Amino acid sequence: MMSNTAGVDYNYWAKMAYWSIEEAVALSLGIDPFAASGVNGGLALLGAVYGIEFARVLALIQRAVDFGLLAVPLIPADFIVWAEVAGIVVPPDLPAAVASCQGFLWRSVISPKQQVRSGRGASIQEEQFSKKSVNTLLRMMGGMAMAVYGFEPGGGRSSVVSEIQTDLDLKGINLDLDTIRKWLREAGILLKAEELRHGKPKSVFSK
Repeated sequence: MMSNTAGVDYNYWAKMAYWSIEEAVALSLGIDPFAASGVNGGLALLGAVYGIEFARVLALIQRAVDFGLLAVPLIPADFIVWAEVAGIVVPPDLPAAVASCQGFLWRSVISPKQQVRSGRGASIQEEQFSKKSVNTLLRMMGGMAMAVYGFEPGGGRSSVVSEIQTDLDLKGINLDLDTIRKWLREAGILLKAEELRHGKPKSVFSK
């Protein structure tokens, strides 16, 4: 992938609470979005400069948003995890910077004082407990799927979902394929994020 990473302050961008789609495309190409916006045509000019490369990355991100795999504005760590799963090669300093800032935790580390200001203070403890419980269940589900069915986080579509549904049906547990696929994808994203943050897979049963 073409890049011009020398002038990009990835640590600065990793501290951003969110990125626009255009900023994410620029960073993926190794370009400082601020530097790009300072020239005539701004970020839109990147499309003309990088041509098909810019268009391809932009299309992938936009369709991921349309399909519900990403939400706008883009949370940095969510984007990095998605890019890893989607096989999009980004400058290595970008995920490293985001991981060091623990961007994946942005939505759970907002201080109670900030959450009260935003109208979300009434159930902070309940929300944090719920998030932790859900993540624990996702890690357990992902770990069992890896151990029993050979599930690979970020491996794309496979027969794992239908195999799980078949075995659940045998036990009288009826779940549709879309439901199983949704939660398995969530488990895969969580496990992949842990791998990015820690540099190696983390035991799915650790606390």
